[in-house]
Amino acid sequence: MLRWQWACGALLVATQTLPAQPVPGLLLERAIKVAGGAKALQQIARIAWEGEAVVHAGGRSVTITGVWQLSLPDSALVVTRRVGAPELENRTMQLSGESGRLADIGSTKPMPPALLASERDAFWAYELMRLVPLRDSTFSLRLVPGDSVEWKAIEVTSPGRPTAEMQFDERAQLRSITMNVHDEAGQGVHRQLFILRGVQRVTTSDGDARWFETLEILKDGAPFFTLTARNVRLAPPKPQP
Repeated sequence: MLRWQWACGALLVATQTLPAQPVPGLLLERAIKVAGGAKALQQIARIAWEGEAVVHAGGRSVTITGVWQLSLPDSALVVTRRVGAPELENRTMQLSGESGRLADIGSTKPMPPALLASERDAFWAYELMRLVPLRDSTFSLRLVPGDSVEWKAIEVTSPGRPTAEMQFDERAQLRSITMNVHDEAGQGVHRQLFILRGVQRVTTSDGDARWFETLEILKDGAPFFTLTARNVRLAPPKPQP
């Protein structure tokens, strides 16, 4: 009898001392508020910016300039060229649902399936950055313990999409996304880390939404792509070539 009472008492003490585990929705709602609020974030499903990017590939680095125009989650038009090159050398990439095409001087062709899968994965990160889609019941959210007493990360799963881990700072501002991205040549997947730095404010009819100023992507731990955005703004409903 005494042993039973001791066991119950110990269980009661342990239960009382354990901190209550928060639900991921609480962290998500804090992050939405910090990023400008749900109504403003809904509007930036249509978003555009000019920018410069450094692309690391094949042992060399190339600096490009261009315009990014997105209608999330699955439409995008990106027009780029090497810094210093004439507009005649523009290259265009267009995503539209489960199809895509590439265009450059005098030619337009469908995007190879492996490249299309890779780009769709990568552009999914932009949809996650808006945060409000994660409220939908098609998403499954799980809190991931951080390196302190606070819960600062959410694992996000959605059918047909890469599982992503979204990391937040102490103010609940989104700082990074980690997920697998298909290889551009169809050779498996790569672990990519999307690091967000700085803030650009996007004016909407429901206030300012926050967007990144610099996006750095590491592929399997190595530098892959660094984008600096400027003149971030709302875009037309669908990207137009």
